Amino acid sequence: MLIVIDGIDQLSDDDEFLSMNWLPEKLEGNIRVLYTVLNRPEYYSLYQRHSVIQYALTPFDNNDALNYIDLKLQKMGRTITSEQLLSIRNAINKSDKLPLYLNLVAYFASQMRSYDPAIDFSTDAKQLLFLFFDKLSMKENHGDLLVKKVLSYIVTS
Repeated sequence: MLIVIDGIDQLSDDDEFLSMNWLPEKLEGNIRVLYTVLNRPEYYSLYQRHSVIQYALTPFDNNDALNYIDLKLQKMGRTITSEQLLSIRNAINKSDKLPLYLNLVAYFASQMRSYDPAIDFSTDAKQLLFLFFDKLSMKENHGDLLVKKVLSYIVTS
């Protein structure tokens, strides 16, 4: 079993959370955890507590970030207006340009219709993640109860 936690440093600023004491040091059998974290000194304790294989993931440059979002939209069969693209470009210019953020922007861009006004994208993955969970929690999607239960199972597992 592989448990993936992407952008763990972007989920909470709480030191206790980032210490990952909630994650057992030894996992049973074939259970593996893959987590991503920014390469900053305050996160080095994560590397010491758990035996890790470290890969550096650098931010995209502006051009590659826009190309990535365009590619994601193409794969989803979606297009956006030039006004919507401009709002995405402005947000990306101010963002960290990391994959979690770009995937969330691509998701929200894919949900826009051509007659929707351009939205002011947050430049923070954490804020977009909260919006994503809010959208999942809407009654016409999965509903608040299901989303809360699934997230609580993920947290307690």
